[in-house]
Amino acid sequence: MATLTLTVDRQTVLVHDTGPGIAPDLLPHLFEPFRTAGNSAGTGLGLAYCQRAMRAFGGTIACRSEVGKFTQFTLQFPVVSSREVGEHEQKIFERATPFFTGKRVLVVDDDATQRARSRRALSKVGADVNEAENGEVALSALRLSAPYDLVLMDINMPVMDGYTTAEKIRADHQDPNWNVLIAAYTAEPANVTRVLARRAGMDDMISKSASAVELITALQTLFESGNRHVHSHPFDGFAGKTILVADDDTYSRRIAKGYLERCGARVVEAEHGPDVLARLEEKGPIDAIVMDMNMPGMGGVETTASIRARADSYAQVPIIALTGQSDMKAVQACLAAGMNEVMIKPVQIGALYASLARQFAQQRASHAPIKAEPLQRPAVQAGRPAPIKEGPLLDEKHLEELVALDLLDQTFLNGIEQIRSTVAQLAASVAARDLESTHGALHVLLGISGNIGAKALHQFVRQIYPRVVEGEWPAEADWLARICSLSDDSAPALQTYFALAKARGDHGDALSD
Repeated sequence: MATLTLTVDRQTVLVHDTGPGIAPDLLPHLFEPFRTAGNSAGTGLGLAYCQRAMRAFGGTIACRSEVGKFTQFTLQFPVVSSREVGEHEQKIFERATPFFTGKRVLVVDDDATQRARSRRALSKVGADVNEAENGEVALSALRLSAPYDLVLMDINMPVMDGYTTAEKIRADHQDPNWNVLIAAYTAEPANVTRVLARRAGMDDMISKSASAVELITALQTLFESGNRHVHSHPFDGFAGKTILVADDDTYSRRIAKGYLERCGARVVEAEHGPDVLARLEEKGPIDAIVMDMNMPGMGGVETTASIRARADSYAQVPIIALTGQSDMKAVQACLAAGMNEVMIKPVQIGALYASLARQFAQQRASHAPIKAEPLQRPAVQAGRPAPIKEGPLLDEKHLEELVALDLLDQTFLNGIEQIRSTVAQLAASVAARDLESTHGALHVLLGISGNIGAKALHQFVRQIYPRVVEGEWPAEADWLARICSLSDDSAPALQTYFALAKARGDHGDALSD
């Protein structure tokens, strides 16, 4: 197992892993566009972009590696003196002070250290700060005092969470604080949390990873905009889904249930393994299970094994493990039993939503009807097969990114020629029934087609490649003919795109070299 170590020392960042390493002949070319090492599906643009970004503000990036031992990237950032940092922060606080002076702010968080940190930042700009350790205390403070200008609200709190507190504040129009600015202040991922925060009536969301300067800047922007995002409709991302939440801890079930109901799901509860199995026998379908690993009597691992052994449709139901154990052995035990994903407690709503959304998407894909197509003759010489309809021929978005990065140049044209030559090599390997050589050609074709935006070709090769990796020839009789056809269509389409981009002058500097 490889170990990744991240070291930050002033303006230097070291990223060191104990993986397979990079061959010496590849190292000098590592930061060139369309170069990959061991990732055939990658675009080969990541390191080229990193180097360009580092150079843009005066930094550098370099790599050292020994095959079989390690790979280490060194990012060297330009020096910023403590005096410059201090002066920058002081200017931010000075500009913000007129907006905050005299304003009453309520900081709601069950973490006393976090409340103190927020208080210090807000006091620097003249705000009048009060604190509350949970939602119920916050409601009492808002109802029994003069109007506040802002509530800085944590999401995950005991007694009453931030979402519920915000909803109660907005619901009571007789309360002088019902329309106070509310900013969610949380460490949870921003995507789903931002949606749920606004649905609950909050005005914005700020990450707890923000510095004091970033916090003040974000709150100043909120004050200046004065936006109101009060919503009464629930977030319906899981509308129509029934999710079984299993945990012997009542409070943990209540948190998960509250999160999932906010996403539109119907939630069924269970306290232990036998209770889960009994629920599956009741009327009404269960679309997914969120289950604690450690429950008395029959835990999540044993319960999952029992479910996977069933002969009905529940044998494939998505199961998300919740566990307080973060060691690899525990995670592997969950996955080995048949759980689809493992989440470490305390659960975060954004991560839980994303996990279930992934599983539902995969479930839809696996159950999608497959349209039967007549088999084509296996020999390429037998004639051009029917037009392929796998989707768009080119990846327009990826090509636009190449243009924006000035990477639509001679290397791109070389990639088009490499597709042609690789397909010719593939045809020869198939004719010779050389599976190993076929494997190698498909590996190269998978990488280069993705790199230069030949989307339909890339997607079709991705379907074929895993079987060849496992030592089997593809079952589709016309697979080679279809690859040849997609290659014949993709290469001229890519050349046309290149010519049009050149005519627009999108990358004139690169072409003039």
